[in-house]
Amino acid sequence: MKKLKKYLLLFAMISFAISCGDDNNNTPVDPDDPVVADPVITSITPTEVFAKEIFTISGKNFTKTKGKVFFSATKEAEVVTWSDTLITAKLDTEPGKYPIFVKVNEKESNKMPITIKEPPVEEKVQIFSITPNQASVGDTIIISGKTFGEERNLNDVHFGENIAASSDYVSWADDMIVCIVPIGLETGKYDVFVSKENEISNKVSFTIIEKQLNPVITELLPKGELEVGTQVTIIGNDFGTEQAQNSYLMLNDTKITNVVSWVNDMIKFIIPENSITGKLYVVAKDAKSNAVDIIIKEEVVTNDDPIIESLSTYELSPNSGIEIKGKNFGENIGKIYLANKLQITNENIQKWRPESIRILLPPSGLKAGQLYIVTADGKESNKVDYSIKIYDKIKMVLIKAGSFTMGDNSSEEPSEKPEHKVNITKDYYVSETEITQRQYKDCIPQNAFVPKNVDNSPANNITFIDACRFCNLLSEATNLEVCYKITENKVEWIKNANGYRLLTEAEWEYAARAGKDNKWGFDGNFKDYGWSRENAGASSQPFIVKQKKPNAWGLYDMNGNVAEWVWDAYSWEYYGQSDNANDPKGPSEWSNYRIIRGGSFEADTEKCKATSKNSLNTTQRSYTLGFRIARTR
Repeated sequence: MKKLKKYLLLFAMISFAISCGDDNNNTPVDPDDPVVADPVITSITPTEVFAKEIFTISGKNFTKTKGKVFFSATKEAEVVTWSDTLITAKLDTEPGKYPIFVKVNEKESNKMPITIKEPPVEEKVQIFSITPNQASVGDTIIISGKTFGEERNLNDVHFGENIAASSDYVSWADDMIVCIVPIGLETGKYDVFVSKENEISNKVSFTIIEKQLNPVITELLPKGELEVGTQVTIIGNDFGTEQAQNSYLMLNDTKITNVVSWVNDMIKFIIPENSITGKLYVVAKDAKSNAVDIIIKEEVVTNDDPIIESLSTYELSPNSGIEIKGKNFGENIGKIYLANKLQITNENIQKWRPESIRILLPPSGLKAGQLYIVTADGKESNKVDYSIKIYDKIKMVLIKAGSFTMGDNSSEEPSEKPEHKVNITKDYYVSETEITQRQYKDCIPQNAFVPKNVDNSPANNITFIDACRFCNLLSEATNLEVCYKITENKVEWIKNANGYRLLTEAEWEYAARAGKDNKWGFDGNFKDYGWSRENAGASSQPFIVKQKKPNAWGLYDMNGNVAEWVWDAYSWEYYGQSDNANDPKGPSEWSNYRIIRGGSFEADTEKCKATSKNSLNTTQRSYTLGFRIARTR
């Protein structure tokens, strides 16, 4: 028994010695031994992440000793946690698809893909629309958009450089702001935007317009009992500068369609057929005026006298045809008279029937007034009022009264010094552009324009006398009082007349400066507002009007294009000698030299300032010289 134990002990020792020897090549290998087996990735979750977002790698044989995670041959992921079967990591790289593998003890795992997603787009403050896109101060507007914030807190709505006050907000939500246009802002265009913490929205253009007041009728002319076909003038205010789509006249319950003209303080219309005594009122942009009494004479026909019942148009224009309808005109051709006893020639009577006549109007000489018929047997018809149509309506811009500093002490021209305060005490209208060729030819067919026949080019090669004559003809054509008495080459201003005229030098500079403190009348680059030698190139003729931006008061081409006649006589020392601060009109003595303003397309830019001036003889012409017109409100 003892021998057996000895043999067993000896066998065990020999076996131990063999196992501790150098030759291990024939020892079986356990495939699950983490020291010798390759790491294996079985899954990655999630498979799509944002940069720097943690993801999980599941698998085996990662060992407890921390290895590395790669997403390219050389780029490592940041390991967050590590165990034999679970690794968490994150990538800081660009969006895209990447192969992930694990490396432990120089052994690489299989590869599995992961996608780095595009970063989320931060919602920015954005305005979609402003409703309405124009309003007056005190009106409520709605700003639609996104990411304004559920509450206002420290967020604001900006109108250019102006911020709405806390009291201006009606409501504030993430997608809609309701606010009041701040009191005190001037009319004009503003960039509206929303500020939120350190972010501002896109800018949306918004226009502040004059407050729409209810129109007021103060007077009807002529007074007394009126006949059908009579032209009536409504005097008042706040009618609007032109007849808008939602502006009209009402006589009793009938809308009047034959409106002759419509400006802010005066409307002219023809009393239509079958009208009766009643109430007349104006509707201007849906705002209703007071009602006034109008007495219309009841027409009783007791004989066979000719009666004009209607004209095909009450706005007559040269070289155009009109139809006269009525009764008792007779079978034989009689006579037709216009204002100032202007008779239509037989050649221009195209048709004569007992109830209708057709005529062709003469090419010139037309004046507003009354039309009537004398039949072949000498009977005279009633008289029908008509006006003269200006083909290309001259848009007038209202300039409000105010004060400004006139002149330029920095100028090299003595006539532009010294700077001095001027008060414009009355509102006045100014033509939006220089008078165009088309507008001029409507009144005066004869011309010497350069270039010829370009309707929207400024009327140039115009003398001072020509410009004054145009103003008178336009006044007559529109039933206004003429402003000038013209005798040969001398002009006298009838200052109380209500018609069209040239601007005074002070009115011109006040309108050109447009409320600006600088000498130009605009903020920005000259090339955006005017034409001078610097941007006109080699042009030898003026440019079509309204190609550049208007100044802040809506007037085009005040700087350059063509220079413009104004009323004042020229005197280089007038600024220093005159003590008239209210509505100056220049030296009182007549002078053949008149001031021209604004510079031209051939002048240096410096000569196109709002303060620059020159002079020319009243009978001289230049292709660089035109004019614009005014009318006292």
